[in-house]
Amino acid sequence: EGRIGYVLGESDYVYPFNAATGKELWAYNTDDAFTGPIVIEGRVGYVIGESDYVYAFDTATGEELWAYNTDDAFTGPIVIEGRIGYVLGESDYVYAFNAATGKELWAYNTDDAFTSPIVIESGVGYVIGESDYLYAFNAATGKELWAYNTDDGFKGSVVVKGGVGYVLGESDYLYAFYTATGKELWAYNTDDAFTGPIVIK
Repeated sequence: EGRIGYVLGESDYVYPFNAATGKELWAYNTDDAFTGPIVIEGRVGYVIGESDYVYAFDTATGEELWAYNTDDAFTGPIVIEGRIGYVLGESDYVYAFNAATGKELWAYNTDDAFTSPIVIESGVGYVIGESDYLYAFNAATGKELWAYNTDDGFKGSVVVKGGVGYVLGESDYLYAFYTATGKELWAYNTDDAFTGPIVIK
């Protein structure tokens, strides 16, 4: 944020520093080892702790704002979109919380372990499950919209552009699908394993 840098310490501290001078600004301790990267949105920072908490802190002072717990280990990174934060749980849940208060809004279960970070685009969330499904859900309510299966394990993150989504397959295919329905548009094979990520211009 501006000319401020942030790093995480093994002793459970967030350290911010002046990016021009290297001067430490403050230190925030959670007494909880971190498992995901820092996410900064406006004047609020978010981190994941291994004891099943998401922590929010004031980036100007390091003061803790709230701590959100679900009794489900989180996997990062956290995604902040508008007033809602999203995070994945290891028990196959997507959790949504109020980014200002930490209050849980809903929890969406896929019964499928996640293999990709959350992508939010135009009010729709996308996650990839290890059972070769790509799931779309309403980002405001957590209601599942559709599930797209190719019998080909997906890898990387979904990219969305102009009503079309793109995702890489493990068997050398690039798949395109309609984001409104999850219906496959085409599948492009290169006979060459992809290393990603997809770039759409």
